[in-house]
Amino acid sequence: LLCEGEPYALSKYGTAERVEKLTAKELTDAWREMLETAPIRIMYQGGGDGEAVKAAFAARLADRRVKALPPVVVKEAKPTVARDNERMDVNQCQLVMGFRTSILGDDPLCDAMRLANALLGGTPHSLLFLHVREEHSLCYYCVSRYDRQKGVLVIESGVAEESLAQAEKEIMHQLDDLKNGNFTDEALENTRLSVLDALMGAQDSAGATADWYSAQGPDALRTPEDVADGIRAVTREQVIAAAATIMPDCVFTLTPQEKEDNA
Repeated sequence: LLCEGEPYALSKYGTAERVEKLTAKELTDAWREMLETAPIRIMYQGGGDGEAVKAAFAARLADRRVKALPPVVVKEAKPTVARDNERMDVNQCQLVMGFRTSILGDDPLCDAMRLANALLGGTPHSLLFLHVREEHSLCYYCVSRYDRQKGVLVIESGVAEESLAQAEKEIMHQLDDLKNGNFTDEALENTRLSVLDALMGAQDSAGATADWYSAQGPDALRTPEDVADGIRAVTREQVIAAAATIMPDCVFTLTPQEKEDNA
């Protein structure tokens, strides 16, 4: 719904219908195409000779014809917020709100957007948690997630059906407060510390380090320390400037199935 018609809207698994029709030749051709043309990022960790590993892979992969990744499609938010609803056998409703931000990983405001997202709904003391959940008791949880590789932000919340409209309204109110700078310096600094703590955790184990670099996009690789330095340098004004780009695009709700009238 957020990125309809774009590759980003597709599941990484494709569709069940397409998978059922795949042939052995198609799978083999796709495998060979990937080996020959896909960009490859190799991570090596340990106490051995990293240069020897690098040389071995470079020699084996020297003749590949690598294709450049297509540019990321960045669009403005829809002029009118799109809405969709599905019903399922569930007890708790899901409210998912999609936003466009236009700020990608190579944007000077990317670190400010990371901090703005954390302040909005990325920590246990975020605006959404403190107000939508704790103060107004409108939801069971409420979190925001920013995808810097696409420039989109999603807010997800578990809500009782009768509270859907009010929860959506309060979420937008908290976003407006963020855009208008209606948050304390203490809240900003606590959020900064939380983000920095999470960044340092990216180096707690070999697995965590591998996950960090696996999640890096096609933009230049940044170490956790690089990002931490960027987060430390973000100003209040930059957080507000980044938040100002968050524009509503769509709203999806998952609600319980309608009860049959047995009267």
